[in-house]
Formats: sequence, C-alpha cells, structure tokens
Amino acid sequence: MDFALSEIQGTLLMVALLLIAFLIVVAVLMGLINLNFFSDSLAPSIIKITSINNGGSKLEGQVTIRSFAQEEIKNDDLQAVIYVNDKKILACIHTLHGYNFIPTHHIGVKNIGGPGCRGDFFSPGETITIDLKNGYISPGDIVEIRIYRLGSDNYMPPVRGNILDRTYTDAYLSEFVYGPLKGYRLYSQDRFTA
Repeated sequence: MDFALSEIQGTLLMVALLLIAFLIVVAVLMGLINLNFFSDSLAPSIIKITSINNGGSKLEGQVTIRSFAQEEIKNDDLQAVIYVNDKKILACIHTLHGYNFIPTHHIGVKNIGGPGCRGDFFSPGETITIDLKNGYISPGDIVEIRIYRLGSDNYMPPVRGNILDRTYTDAYLSEFVYGPLKGYRLYSQDRFTA
C-alpha cells in the first residue's frame, strides 16, 4: 500500500515539475521572462556599430553603423548620441537624414554619409558613416551609440538588466522615466571597442 501511494505521489510530482518547466519555457519565448539578468543594455542592438576608423596621426573618428531592423525607419525620426568610455561626447546628431543634417548645428560631427542616410528611410542592411571630430576616439576606447526614435506613446520597455543593480536602475529611470529627449525614446543601443 505504501509503495502504491509513493508511486502516485512521484507521478504527480513529475507532472507538476514538467508543467512548471513548460510554463517557464513559454514565458521565455513570449518575452515575459528575460534570461540575461546581467546585461547593462537598456535597449536591443537594432542598429549596430560595424566598424570604427580611428587610425592615423589625427585620430580620425569615423563610426560606421548598420541597420538590423525588420522595417525601414524614417531617418528624420532618428537621433544619435555617442558615448566614449561611458562619457557622452559633444556630438550633435539631430537627424540621420544626410540632406537634412547638412544645415543643422552639428557640433563635433564633420558629416554623415553612406547609403543609409541618402534617402528618407534607413533600410535594413544599409550603413551610415558618422565622421566625428578628430581625437574623440582613441584605440581601445569603448564606443557606445544610442539611437533615439521619435514616438509620442508612453511605451515603457521591459527591464533588460538586473533591477537589483543600483547603477542599472538609475540608468533605466533616467532614460525611460525622466527621458533626456522629449518626444523621443531609446530605440537601439550598441557598444564596440575601437
């Protein structure tokens, strides 16, 4: 009798464990649970840095980015902010549309070029080269680009990092709650070592 009872309990326990495992897998696939608890990224890398040219005696700072988005993105709806070694550099990039960038006050940026900024849209697979002021980037520097997209919704993205980490929590709040660019929200974030 005891043997039969423990066999039933064992079967029920196994079914319960399989059900819990199944629910966890479904939650991960639906994006309700993030398995990367230690990421310090606030947004996915939709637009990535593919190369940095910082060679030569003048330490040129050419940052090439590429769109890995699933759709075309309107260039006038995008702004870029660049960090070097976690410090925001003085580089004003208020649009990724090349023709509309020319008349803007683009302090710290000489020009932008490439197929991605020639038209109204930044299409998947296209690249844009941002030519920064010489000396901003040295070999070995960690360069981060944050792309902001115009959007009037109050979208709060899911937490991608460790919410118990004070540094990450402060960065999340300053970016998404107190937003530095009114009307824009962080769309993409990527890091690259020069």
